[in-house]
Amino acid sequence: MNTQSSKSIILSRTNYGESDRVLRVITEDGNKVALMAKGVRKLKSKMAGGIELFCECNLVYLGSKDRMGTLVSARVDTQYANIVKDMERTMFGYEILKLVNKVTEDDQIADYYRLLSVTLSAINSLDLDLNMIIVWTYYNLLEITGHRPNFLLDTSGEKLKEGNRYDFDIPTMSMVETSSGQYNSGHIKFLRVVERTGKPTALSRISGAEQIASDLADLFSKMIKFNL
Repeated sequence: MNTQSSKSIILSRTNYGESDRVLRVITEDGNKVALMAKGVRKLKSKMAGGIELFCECNLVYLGSKDRMGTLVSARVDTQYANIVKDMERTMFGYEILKLVNKVTEDDQIADYYRLLSVTLSAINSLDLDLNMIIVWTYYNLLEITGHRPNFLLDTSGEKLKEGNRYDFDIPTMSMVETSSGQYNSGHIKFLRVVERTGKPTALSRISGAEQIASDLADLFSKMIKFNL
């Protein structure tokens, strides 16, 4: 087995035996690995504090591509401690870790690490509206997984027009024009900023952003459930 070191985010922890844990970890360089963390549930374990959820950690482990690795050392690099101060933020944090764990394979997943890093940092900012974070995160997760919603053309292939109202058709992942639609020009403009911006913090500068994000958060949750 080779000794490897990587900045990592822990996706899941499963108790094993009397004092061990099995970790599922995504690394900054684009790999997903399973690690046995021996003895970390013991009171005097030196590694226990380095394998918390909602952290970016520096991990050293023995491992090979085809076998479960063994954790050698763990140190927290960045701790997003504010997340657990709010129940809704905590639940969304667990949800995004669970989703990334579900959709990722073993390698070529650096985009997912970047998404998690930005998302956890955003959730940790208690003054940033959670619905904005949800919309931005779910949009980017849909894009990475190949389920990008279409906010340029409607279901008829026509460009979305200012002044029209739309509903969203999840099976086609496109807007459908209707006079009684839930979404207007303000929602469309907001969504196009979501498409362009690299961080959810930019959304807070949009007029009426909190209400628009509140209108859209449930829609994006439905997209995630349908596609992933």
